Amino acid sequence: MAYVPQGQASTFGFTALEMVLMGRTAHLGLIARPGAKDRAIALQALERLGIAHLAARSVHEVSGGERQLVLIARALAQQPQAVLLDEPTASLDFGNQGLVMRAIRTLAREGLAVLFTTHDPNQALRCADRALLMREGQVLGEGAVGAVIEAEGLRALYRAGVHQVDDAGGGLPVFLPEFETAQATKR
Repeated sequence: MAYVPQGQASTFGFTALEMVLMGRTAHLGLIARPGAKDRAIALQALERLGIAHLAARSVHEVSGGERQLVLIARALAQQPQAVLLDEPTASLDFGNQGLVMRAIRTLAREGLAVLFTTHDPNQALRCADRALLMREGQVLGEGAVGAVIEAEGLRALYRAGVHQVDDAGGGLPVFLPEFETAQATKR
């Protein structure tokens, strides 16, 4: 199993390829260095996520979403059967959230077991097959994502109002926290 943290700042300006090669350490001896096979596996991981063009760039020079994809590629370089991602879109902008979630869904479709945590029920609803709702260590719901991610369960989970909007294009609802909008206060 491989693990991808929420986000990882690097003090050093490693290249994307160097970061992904670090995932190969699980397959190396105590003082061994990555060889040609490890480099090929790391490059394949970058290619698999569509970011091979970043291989020579410093992780300080790429966007937050690209950096998160580099961390996912590092996990893939371990050649795991499963990957655990801890809030993979935390602190990412809207576009990069989509970039990372598309990559996660693709990996799952390719047969990798993927477990991710999120505070966004819409991400779970659109990218997961199953969901587990937990609050303070207690399970509030578990099962098929469409049955678990619903307004009443989200109200209990977040102890907040939830507004459900029907998505005519995709057939899935969208959930929003209830709050007074700026337009409502201007009336």
